[in-house]
Amino acid sequence: MEPIISFENFGFQYFSQSKPTLYDINLKIYPGEKVLIVGPSGSGKSTLGHCLNGLIPFSYKGEITGSLKVDGIETKESNIFDLSKKIGTVL
Repeated sequence: MEPIISFENFGFQYFSQSKPTLYDINLKIYPGEKVLIVGPSGSGKSTLGHCLNGLIPFSYKGEITGSLKVDGIETKESNIFDLSKKIGTVL
């Protein structure tokens, strides 16, 4: 079974920041799995969510390293409209 979400050596640094918010993220989520992302304030939870739903890199600009695929689609090579058909976030 292929993962529905796959982070591979993924990182993101906002252009306004001096160091990456996310770095070396390796995570696979398979269909039917439920995942809870927790951590203290400033740990990158919202940034991770923005990467998943396409707000990064399309609304929040910065440098992406590595790979993030949603349903086999590389997010940085897609667009926010097409990603919205595959994934959404509940905050």
